[in-house]
Amino acid sequence: MNILKKWLALVMLLIPLEALQLIAQEIFIHPFSILEKMGTTASVQNDAVGSFINPALGATMPSLSNQLDLWAFADTKELTDITQWGYFYADPGLLAGANVLSLADHSTQIDFHFGISGGNRSIAFGFSNVSLFNENHSMYDYFHAFQVGFLLRPIPQTSLGITITQNYTSPNWNLLIDGGLRPFGTNRLTVFGAWSAQNSYTDQDAQKWLAGLSFVPVRGVEVYGKYLSSGSVALGLNLRYGNLGLGSSLASSQEDFSGSLQTGVGISFVKNKAGFAMTSSTTPKYYVELALENLSASSEIFNRYSSLFDVLSTIASAKNDPTVGGLILNTSSLYASRSDLWELRKALEDFKTSGKKIIAFIERPSFDVYALVTVADRIVMDNQGILNFDGYVVRRGYFKHTLEKLGVGFRELRYLIYKSAAESYKPG
Repeated sequence: MNILKKWLALVMLLIPLEALQLIAQEIFIHPFSILEKMGTTASVQNDAVGSFINPALGATMPSLSNQLDLWAFADTKELTDITQWGYFYADPGLLAGANVLSLADHSTQIDFHFGISGGNRSIAFGFSNVSLFNENHSMYDYFHAFQVGFLLRPIPQTSLGITITQNYTSPNWNLLIDGGLRPFGTNRLTVFGAWSAQNSYTDQDAQKWLAGLSFVPVRGVEVYGKYLSSGSVALGLNLRYGNLGLGSSLASSQEDFSGSLQTGVGISFVKNKAGFAMTSSTTPKYYVELALENLSASSEIFNRYSSLFDVLSTIASAKNDPTVGGLILNTSSLYASRSDLWELRKALEDFKTSGKKIIAFIERPSFDVYALVTVADRIVMDNQGILNFDGYVVRRGYFKHTLEKLGVGFRELRYLIYKSAAESYKPG
């Protein structure tokens, strides 16, 4: 599933570039325009759309996680007329996405990003290349601009993001600063805001801002609202259950909702991420699942297997994460050398020193895998599973003294020299 989502994201991103003979639009991109319709702010949210705005955001995701988001917007008066849509992919090291926008001249502008990120949940950085296309022309600009992003989350109560966008061939630039305050140290309640400047710090017409509030009443449900400097208002609802997420938003050009209305819907496919958790630093609520497969020596972008380094990094991150209550080990497809399993067990033993729990799932484990999962606090076995204890050492048994104690005699009739069938009954 992991590799499928990665390939799907890249294939979807490349289709417009091959099917349309596009050119660069003579318009500089505005990262703030994404925030006007969907989500909270890049430093507050934790999804693939946020990585499209700030390329550093992906690095804050758990090591083995990834997310694919699909969004579409339309005027409420004509829902079949899609005015904007996009698809966005992010994992801890890679981001890619395309935002497709219908312009006033009836042309279609495609804003395509591809980049990398690094860091952790406390401090992260990222870089992405920005390509810009328009379907009504015959040329294209693969290197329109670049983005550099930084993200700081020093304590659970605050977050700060900075995104700098610079055109390659012109002096056009954009600065986006956003942040959030969480008074309870969780995302149950978040006050967020963003400010953007385009080519000037003093021209009021080149500056935009927004402020809003996000509320998570129960796990997996988020509602938010925001007010923009243009006088428009946006409301949104996000739902998450397991690996599937659904989102909707309503944006009005007037604060009393008397102006034009844009409605949006989205769907997310995620892996190894908690959905809108509202846990506190003192009350762990959710477990991180490790779907262990072939622990290869190193990680590759399109390798569906998890490297040992990635797994160990995830365990270390989960140990220090106050919102994580434990680990779930899925070993049904696990294959690894004994040295790797030994190193993995040592990491799990270190994880348990934090007081957190480990639950292991087995199906038909080898003796080595079963030795690994004995570190867990609880072992769950498939109801049709098989468990064989062959042991680590196999040797011949000798019964001479046992037979003597039972009063049983033994006589060997040997016809050939090199026959060993009777050695188990002979004196040593």
